[in-house]
Amino acid sequence: MKKILLTLLIVGTTLAVGFRVSADSMVYRLYNHNTGEHFYTTSATERAVDISAGWTDEGLGWVAPDKGITVYRLYNPNAAGGDHYYTKSKYEAQSLVNKGWKWDNQGKAVFYSGGNLPIYVAYNPNAQSGAHNYTGNLYEENNLINIGWKYKAVAWNAVSLSVNPSKNSLQEIADALNTASSNIVNESGGIFNKVNVSASGNVLVVDFTFSRNHGSLSPDKIQDLKKQLTPLLTENQSIFQNAGISNLSIKYNFRNPDGSLVASIVYP
Repeated sequence: MKKILLTLLIVGTTLAVGFRVSADSMVYRLYNHNTGEHFYTTSATERAVDISAGWTDEGLGWVAPDKGITVYRLYNPNAAGGDHYYTKSKYEAQSLVNKGWKWDNQGKAVFYSGGNLPIYVAYNPNAQSGAHNYTGNLYEENNLINIGWKYKAVAWNAVSLSVNPSKNSLQEIADALNTASSNIVNESGGIFNKVNVSASGNVLVVDFTFSRNHGSLSPDKIQDLKKQLTPLLTENQSIFQNAGISNLSIKYNFRNPDGSLVASIVYP
């Protein structure tokens, strides 16, 4: 059940991302209270895994373009608690690797720099983990500088700090998600073999078909699953409301390979 829940969190996040992002990429920001580090990713999988491991989801950091100047991410396994560093400079990145840092994402771009919005970096010389903070919020940047952080430099550029979805009908959104259904199945890591999205009135219906039989869940387990999925369902509903679709309900149907129902969750 835990594996299925984690997969649902990943896939559910992918559904949200699939609607919100077309050409541009959402860069999510998470915070580790144990180490003081912020983490930045466009990956729905990384985001969900980190949240399940106890990181705090701080939502959207900024919107990055789908192409532009590569931003690399590196990891320092020797820092207490671990530490990540982000840079546009491949020379700087390689220099850190030569000193024992590790490439993240196999040395490929974690996102791109481009646009007119500056993303600032501040450096805490007293920290090992979380030594660098990246933000498009100048107020946040100035506060860090005022308490002793260094730099106040522009690390790269972004498209915006928020997403303004176009006004879409619920059916158009369902059609767009069905177009991305193969990606959603791939994100599930073999848990699901089919995902189908449809619209009925103001209800968005998402049918997940498992790759193997799971029988049926008891009412108590269904309620527990709904409780754990509620934060994600609430976020998804908010996304659609911002797109001009009010009074929306989201229905998740989970089915065995033969089509029989494992569980059905309706929100709200």
